[in-house]
This record gives sequence, structure tokens and C-alpha cells, in this order.
Amino acid sequence: MAAATRRLPRLITIPFSHYCERARWALDAAGIAYEEESSAPLLHMVNVALAGSGKGKADNASSSLSTPLLVLPSGERLHDSGAIARWAADHAAEGSPSLFPEALRTEIDSVEARLHDGVGRAARSMAYWAIRSPDLFYAVTVPMLPPSQRAVGGLIMGTIKPLIFRSLGITEKRALRSAAKLEEEFAWASGLLETRKFLAGDVFTAADATFASLAAPVLLISAAEGNVAVPTYPSVKEIDPAWRDAVLRLRATPAGQHVLRMYRDHRPALKRAAEIDRPELLLGGAALLASGAVLAIAALVWAVSLLGRPSLL
Repeated sequence: MAAATRRLPRLITIPFSHYCERARWALDAAGIAYEEESSAPLLHMVNVALAGSGKGKADNASSSLSTPLLVLPSGERLHDSGAIARWAADHAAEGSPSLFPEALRTEIDSVEARLHDGVGRAARSMAYWAIRSPDLFYAVTVPMLPPSQRAVGGLIMGTIKPLIFRSLGITEKRALRSAAKLEEEFAWASGLLETRKFLAGDVFTAADATFASLAAPVLLISAAEGNVAVPTYPSVKEIDPAWRDAVLRLRATPAGQHVLRMYRDHRPALKRAAEIDRPELLLGGAALLASGAVLAIAALVWAVSLLGRPSLL
């Protein structure tokens, strides 16, 4: 990579990850230009390792090789979308509103902690199940890949999809539990909105951006509804009929309407200065796909990196 490109923060992502969208939103809201380097699930582990990372703190929603990862020009690395959001707020461009106003910091932290686990994990399970048909799965994921991976995206995602579903334990039973959990969390958020305009008070904060980012995959936010970073979500009419009612119920709640309003009125345009494509990752992926032994080893490494936790993406 040319030295000139290192003058901007580099955001390493899985492009359709809602946790990565949380980090993007924070950087965009802060007016910080950045480069994004995205890759398919599993290949992102190579990306993180090449960035000299893999030392992040694992939690119940991620592993030490998870994205997003922000590599700063100084060489410092920030793991976790929450850490990236706080860094962005501390380094916001002049005139950018703070997503962490000091007077609301305690309330923001409390709301975000609940949303990270409650909405983030459940939304991921329900969303993956709702788009599990090959046509929908590829239509959502493949166009978001960098060009070198997109060219063989069907092969990449077709191989990786079973690993995703196994590692996250995504089944119909789990998706149903996730839908119930989301209804519970949306009811809680709707309760907060009975007495305030936003989740942490009467101004837009990181709590609102986090909720909107994490809820977007299950509400199927379209490009017509705001500056979405994942414009490939299917319409409600395209998903499994058994899941349409669940999506429509969530969208109709005060919390669901709040998310739609956040994307319409508060999601800034992307400040991404460039998208970096790493063709060498595809070479590693080709070797992985060509060798059953290598694939088995990769799957084992992936499983070990989870450290017994239920998720990676």
C-alpha cells in the first residue's frame, strides 16, 4: 500500500456486518475521512491478521479476529465498534455534533451496552435466517464484496455460508428465539421513547446510531429510506413469507419507526475516501477452496478463534 494512503485511518470490515455499519456511522458523523478495506467472512481473518492485529479482546459477540478494526495512521489499532465510535467522537471534525455529550454519557453507555448484546446478536441470527435462500443470500452479500472477490463471489459465499450458519448456530429454532428477543428489546426501546425524543435524552447520540445500525438488517432499511451502507437488503416482499410479519411488526413499533427516522434524518453521507481491494486475499481464498484439508484447517482455526462464543461476524 502506498505511503500516501496511510495518512487516513483504515477501517477493516465485513461489508454487510451491522457492527461494521455502527463504526462507519460514527466515523461519518464525526466528519472523519477514512479508507475501507472489506472482505468476505473468513477471509476477513486474514485481513485482520495482516493488519498486525488478532489481539483484540473477545466478548460474547465477537472474537479477537473480528471486524470492525480501525488502523490509525499512528499504527494504533482499535478493536470493537464501540471503541471506534468513542475514538471518532474524541477526534471529530470541527462543527460535527458529538455523539457522546458529556451530560448523557452514563445513559448512553447503559443503553449501548444493552443494545450491543440484545439487539446485535439477535438481529444477526434472524437476518441470516430470513435471507437463507441461495438467491437472496447471494443478492445481499456478493455485490458488497470488493471487486476481486465479487468476481467469484458465488463460489466464495457458497463455500462460506455453511460455516457462517454453523459457527453462529443459526437454525429456525434460534431465529425464532431471536425474533422474540428483538420484540422484547424493541418494546424496551419504545418505552424509552415514550418520555424522550431519542434513546438517551432529547438529542441524537451514539445510542440512537447504535440502535439503528444494529436493527437495520432485520428492518431491511432500503436505500430510499436513508444513507444506508448496505443497499442490497431485500424488500420485505422478497423474504420468506413466514418472516414478513415479524419484520413488519418490528417496523411498526415506535422503536422501529425511530430507526427509520434515524436513517432518514440523521445518517450522514459516507465519508469513505476510498475502498481498498486486496486481491492477495483472493489467492488465499482460492487455496482454501481448492483443498479440503486446508478448508478443514481454516474451519478449525475459525472455531478456535471463537473461544467458545456463539458468534464471529
